[in-house]
Amino acid sequence: MEVQPITDFKEIAPVYTKYQGQFSPQPAFIELDCRNGRLRAEYDSEIGGAVPMYHYLNLTIRWSIPPEASASSIEKLFKNQSFLDRCDTILDGFEEVSDGSNTVGRYSDAAQEAIEEAEELIKEEITILDVCEPEEWLLLAIT
Repeated sequence: MEVQPITDFKEIAPVYTKYQGQFSPQPAFIELDCRNGRLRAEYDSEIGGAVPMYHYLNLTIRWSIPPEASASSIEKLFKNQSFLDRCDTILDGFEEVSDGSNTVGRYSDAAQEAIEEAEELIKEEITILDVCEPEEWLLLAIT
């Protein structure tokens, strides 16, 4: 299986979302779906950080990133051959097995090591933007 990065970002800070009435933005992550190789950056759409069943069952790998991550740094990461090689190692070391009641993901030792190495590359590559809410811009304009 081959890693398939999704990079059709239409915004400068594509994983930044702050719901009305909330004090902070939603958590964001990079996710590798080990069932199909899809690699994407996204925010958690549930308030309170609910986890989808496929992730709970270890069928995907998620790495946390700051919600203010820039689209250009995510795109750069998704083109970084060292990062993509780690993702390939994860996919190569992934298998779906039954735990008696569910299909779950299991990872080889090499895949586990690649998961940790990928996390370090993410920390090195992701840059953060200063994101302002519209009301913050209005306050700056009148002062």
